[in-house]
Amino acid sequence: MLPYGEWIIFSLAFGFWAEKIPGKRMLISLAGAWMGGRVLESLFAPYYPWNWHYARLAVILVCWLWAWHQAKRRVLPLVLVVLALISQDLFLVNEPGIFLANKWLFAGVIVLTAYISAHEYWEVAAAISGGLLINQLLSVFFLDGIVRFADLPDDFTWNFWVAFLAMGGLVRGWRERMAGVQPSQPDAAEEGEEVRDIEEA
Repeated sequence: MLPYGEWIIFSLAFGFWAEKIPGKRMLISLAGAWMGGRVLESLFAPYYPWNWHYARLAVILVCWLWAWHQAKRRVLPLVLVVLALISQDLFLVNEPGIFLANKWLFAGVIVLTAYISAHEYWEVAAAISGGLLINQLLSVFFLDGIVRFADLPDDFTWNFWVAFLAMGGLVRGWRERMAGVQPSQPDAAEEGEEVRDIEEA
């Protein structure tokens, strides 16, 4: 599968940095996390059956830290998403092939779970990114001795959730701009304080 997730992250990071759009610090930190994780992958060989993608996991971790800081409701959405992800893994392992496009089906269930339990974008992002991290660790516990090989996270999980969170963030920013509201990106407040300090000086 093509690395759609990486393309999205680096394209947005470069575009936001070039245009000086609020939110560029978060995207640059995500790109930096990916490169740092890539270095770890070159230093540590995978041990079967678990193929840890440190670059992807680093991006998910940094995304979760940014979103967790902005979110108001944190625990309940995270717990529900983790339960949905565990159910997905156990079902796919024990009853594979029952539903067509079962990964897409469970992705829709997880999206629905996140939006029902969360009130706004950052809560959804925190629940999904945190849930993905916890689920990778729980997969090792629940699936040990069952699977012969597993990517953590796998290509579908990585590409789908990067695209989903990126699209959700862009739509949210576009709606706020159309409504005449200052986009509430995680680094927007810091940039506003810098501008005020310069004006006062």
